[in-house]
Amino acid sequence: MGVPSSKLGAFVRRLPVSRLLATVALGALGAIALFSSGTAVSVSAADDTTVTVPAQGPFVMAPKDVVVTPGSTVTWKPAGAAPHDFASDGCGDSRAGACVFDSGISALISGTGAKQSYSFKFDNPGVYAYYCRIHGAPGGIGQAGTVTVMPAGALIPSGAPPVPASALRPNVSVYVVSPSNGATINGDKVNVQLGVNGATPRAPVNGETSATAGHFNLLLDTEVNLANQISAVPGVTRSNTTSATLENVRPGPHTLTVVWTYDNNISPQPPITSTLRFTTAAGAPPADGGAPAASIPAVRPPSTGDAGLASNSALPWYIASAGFMLLAGAGIVTARKRA
Repeated sequence: MGVPSSKLGAFVRRLPVSRLLATVALGALGAIALFSSGTAVSVSAADDTTVTVPAQGPFVMAPKDVVVTPGSTVTWKPAGAAPHDFASDGCGDSRAGACVFDSGISALISGTGAKQSYSFKFDNPGVYAYYCRIHGAPGGIGQAGTVTVMPAGALIPSGAPPVPASALRPNVSVYVVSPSNGATINGDKVNVQLGVNGATPRAPVNGETSATAGHFNLLLDTEVNLANQISAVPGVTRSNTTSATLENVRPGPHTLTVVWTYDNNISPQPPITSTLRFTTAAGAPPADGGAPAASIPAVRPPSTGDAGLASNSALPWYIASAGFMLLAGAGIVTARKRA
């Protein structure tokens, strides 16, 4: 049963202003703790931290977001034989800021290789977004994370927040020249002609995430999580030119989604895609050269997961929640004085 508004107002009016402000401050701290999803908001001393990576994909930073004080060292230690690189976002895209640290694409790190860990000491406060050049991209896409450096006792990080994936998304669009949407194609081989605006298809360059170059991933009747690296699984065909051939396509209706990716088969976020539907037939082609199919399933675009746009980090909520509680407190104080 709720408290009547008249009694609540009388209670508020009897509270000293100092206690009201203290209550508001505690509420702000509670909101911060609530939205932090269990991640420590402040730290009391320099605390070295280790970030791990699982042996099998999809590869992620664990934990994805860490909070330390100036002078702390963060060590990345992957498991398994898969190679990794750890670099701040600015190393891959200057729009994301400075290139603060990079383990090096020429000396990749793995749990079984010659180089099995990488460490970096963070002396300056700020929020440092980073990623793996092999399995991620700037903006929190794929294998990516943040290191937040705050003085002991601080509640809100200083400096600019990380640049989101949407702001780093290449100004690119893709399209399918042929087959046309709704076409019927004879046989089990489908030749696909592709087009791209704003970028150039190319063979992959190890460790690069260019805004003007990349390649196509063709998903035939296949759903993948585009927040992670696209794996070479059945139903996925890759092409670094404007043509591709789909082999052994079964008779019947199909959905083809063309995804533009960086060189490491990571999709920008939001994804850059083009989707069409067609039907393959075992008999002779229709007289009109490809009439629309009568029975074509509804298109289900691949899942984008959190797409790097919603981080596990609750840092943006700190300011919003604290500000809201302080404004609410100011309103209560004003109402009390007027009463």
